[in-house]
Amino acid sequence: TLPPVAHADLYRLERPEDAYELGLAELRESGRALLVEWGEAHAVALGPDCLSIAIELNPRRARLVASGERSEALRAAVLRALEAPLKSGSTRAIGKTE
Repeated sequence: TLPPVAHADLYRLERPEDAYELGLAELRESGRALLVEWGEAHAVALGPDCLSIAIELNPRRARLVASGERSEALRAAVLRALEAPLKSGSTRAIGKTE
């Protein structure tokens, strides 16, 4: 994928130091986009420029929130990718291949 992606689930981490020990900063500095679950408690370890997905249940929706230049570029790329099938009239699931 472009950019390369790394995933981390931080739910079970107990101390802020635990997030640093995973090497997420190094992965990010190497150009990877980090997909992090339960990252709120470890925001400092994840870095200041992040793209967050805020999920709301009522009404059901997801919002992309960027906090810096790199994350805004990622946000714009994601939105373009999501809008392309809608503009073309495609009813296929986004990212699905046949």
